[in-house]
Amino acid sequence: MMKFRKIIIPMAVCIIGLIGIGVFSPKNSRQNQSDRQDAQAGQEKTESERETAQTEMLNEDKESNSLPNTENNVYDKKIVESSYLWRDAFLSGDDALDKESPNYTFLVDAVSANDMIQITELVMPETINGYAYGTMGWILDRNLCIVQLASEPEEIGAWNYMTNEYEGLFSAKILDEDTDVQPESRFGFNDSKDGKLLMLSSGIGMVNASLGTVLWLYDFETSEMKKIYTYNRTKDNPYNYLSPQNFVMTEDGIYFEDSFRTDVGAGFYSKILFYDYDRQEVVTERNFGVNPIRYGDSYACFTGDITTTRYNTLIDRNGNVLWEVDEYGCDIAGNGEDIFITAQANNDEKMVTRFGIRTLDGRYILTTYRVCRINSVTPKAVLVRTDCLNEDYPFLYDIKTDKILRFDSIPCTNFYFMQASSDGNRMILCTDNFKKVYLLEYK
Repeated sequence: MMKFRKIIIPMAVCIIGLIGIGVFSPKNSRQNQSDRQDAQAGQEKTESERETAQTEMLNEDKESNSLPNTENNVYDKKIVESSYLWRDAFLSGDDALDKESPNYTFLVDAVSANDMIQITELVMPETINGYAYGTMGWILDRNLCIVQLASEPEEIGAWNYMTNEYEGLFSAKILDEDTDVQPESRFGFNDSKDGKLLMLSSGIGMVNASLGTVLWLYDFETSEMKKIYTYNRTKDNPYNYLSPQNFVMTEDGIYFEDSFRTDVGAGFYSKILFYDYDRQEVVTERNFGVNPIRYGDSYACFTGDITTTRYNTLIDRNGNVLWEVDEYGCDIAGNGEDIFITAQANNDEKMVTRFGIRTLDGRYILTTYRVCRINSVTPKAVLVRTDCLNEDYPFLYDIKTDKILRFDSIPCTNFYFMQASSDGNRMILCTDNFKKVYLLEYK
């Protein structure tokens, strides 16, 4: 069994936003919300609703390659016949969730991570400077854990987990008259690069962000906190969708999106925006684009038009087509060169969902009946978050060796990879509902 070191740093109630994780699907959360509004307006059943309707009964012979009946347009026949996830009959709900069944089916070699990665457990005390706090994120290039202190002084600060030093950065009590941000704002960590920290803020209770949601940029070198964008707000537009987003930070600026609809029944409108560091302004980069991911030295995104809520074509910044969506329920993430996708296949009759992680060209790495999604793609690995159901071990997919690396000295029932260093050599792993935190380092 691998032995690992311990470093003591503060105990945290983790405030985890799924922001920064790409989420795209023909039936994504934004479209589902749109569909509910359309249905309430008395419109006909939408395509998204048909996709999630009850499937036809599958052939009970699990040895056959039976497929659901697509004659009634429950599922797109082209997707069903081409996707690996639909190739075999689904297990029943009881069988899929049986505690004796394996959590994952790995389709590449799975080996112990012992020879490649060093594990350091970060044991966290209960308070910082006597205050309770929540962990927002990690900047591993600077050995920092970003936290928000509770009660007084209600500030955002940086805890150095190597030196045990704390530095207050700015007050969490930001009142911006132009953006309706309440004094008791809550901040969410999004990304960091080259000494810059990107965050979203919103008033208490505004988890999905509409009223008063603001994008901020903090510069460690100048200690300057700058508001760079105010999202479409409820008082102006009741159909704003600030669901889990990707932010692509480059040397020149930040690519991100804003999405909304003008009224019930209208097409969902989204645009890719760019904040220019030098000009210190936001400009529209592309209309009808969603979910930018890192690609090359800029971004790739899904594109569509105002007539549809389906954004099914992945393009690069120059408009070159990278992928026509051929799966359901996709998350997508990239490191600039490699793009990976989480797909899913639903069987409502048996009440099960099969997940899979694959490459852009369709090669699958794993399948599972557990909830399993890509958290990020570093230069070295695909990092996931998952609920194991049964006790298991965390893992990552190592891109260079094309292998699953299992951390067989860390038994857990769920795990979540948080931030990684820019070179991908260091990663933060949380297990068992964030009760334990580990620093993982490539040797």
